[in-house]
Amino acid sequence: MHWIDGLLDGEVSAQRGRLLDRLDAVLTRLSARGHAADGPRRAVRMARLGLIVARGYVHDVQPHGPDAFERIDHLEFRDWLRLHGADDELTWWAPVWAFYTLGFAFREGFNHDPEAGSIAAGVALRILLKFGFAYRDAPAFRMKAGMGDIVFTPLYDVLRKRGVRFKFHRRVTGFELGDDGIERIDLQVLKVGRHEPVICHKGVRAWPSEAVGELREPKRPRRRLRRGQDFDVVLSGTPAPCVPQVYAALADLPGWSDVLEMPTVATRAVQIWMRPTLEQLGWEGGSSIFSGYEPPIDSWADMSTLLPREDVQAGSLHYFVSCLPEVLEETPFDWWMAEDGPLLFPNYEKHDEVMRYERTNTVGSERYVQSPPGTTSVRLRQGETGVANLFVAGDWTRTTLSAGSADAAVESGRLAAEALIEQQSR
Repeated sequence: MHWIDGLLDGEVSAQRGRLLDRLDAVLTRLSARGHAADGPRRAVRMARLGLIVARGYVHDVQPHGPDAFERIDHLEFRDWLRLHGADDELTWWAPVWAFYTLGFAFREGFNHDPEAGSIAAGVALRILLKFGFAYRDAPAFRMKAGMGDIVFTPLYDVLRKRGVRFKFHRRVTGFELGDDGIERIDLQVLKVGRHEPVICHKGVRAWPSEAVGELREPKRPRRRLRRGQDFDVVLSGTPAPCVPQVYAALADLPGWSDVLEMPTVATRAVQIWMRPTLEQLGWEGGSSIFSGYEPPIDSWADMSTLLPREDVQAGSLHYFVSCLPEVLEETPFDWWMAEDGPLLFPNYEKHDEVMRYERTNTVGSERYVQSPPGTTSVRLRQGETGVANLFVAGDWTRTTLSAGSADAAVESGRLAAEALIEQQSR
């Protein structure tokens, strides 16, 4: 992002008015052009969208410093595009729709209704600029194993080597707040016994979906941790908007009521292992990932690169994700595959499936925290919780992205560590 800002510093900043005039002139000429063929029409649309984003950035963000993205977070992204020259056709063009579906940016999961999409303009703009300019090689990479294996296991191994102790199968049920911070943490103990979260599978230290070890029901299902005896400082990675009962004791503190009411959405995921390869299924696009498809299952990725790590004998592996409607009856995946699947895979047959895994994420920390207009300013900074010994981390906190993503979670963790170290060094 500093590189982008640098392009517009110096002479360009001094001539911002002239630059905006030239952008407006080009946009006017593009808007007046008409093309019958799909290819040229799409090229013109893409050029218009890029120029509108550039115009908005130069006008609203670049002159106002590093925090300027938040100046437009009170606006919905499509409304902001309209302010800078976009029409309705452009604001719901397929690439824009795909951006909303990939970001689960639909109120209550209504991804069948374009008007239900909602994301803050500054959040959306920063993400788009990062996608376009701030990633080396590509904004997204396919991993060679699962997220747990590639991301979480190395972090777990490093922390273990540094002497960090882990207690699994515990659920925080609440805090007790004293005059000078959190004095007590209540836990529900779900399982006790020997538990090893990491196994070796085909040469990779993998994080299995089910617990491995000798686990049993606890004799004491409740545990109470006390300050000074069991802990001094609390670093919470539990998303406050998703699990408000955990943070009930903090609800009356300044800022926390807004945090607890931040919008979240349920999501669904389906993984299918199929005998045919992509080509045999009739897919002609090669290994792909796309979004913005027919709701309610709008995003798909070919994850066949993971097959060498799998025990399943299959020709292709497919991941589907989407928002989950919460007030409408859930659409069965088989129905969707019968109605809309043939457009993707003309040769698909149900008996070609080797295995299927379906999951809905509907409660607690499973839910996805959204970033609609007006919510960036209410997100907590990692060390500014209003509680002396409480720090928070997660993609629901205030970061440069302030949106649900691994990037934001990592940044938040780093900021929380910096805030904790700064406090301890005082």
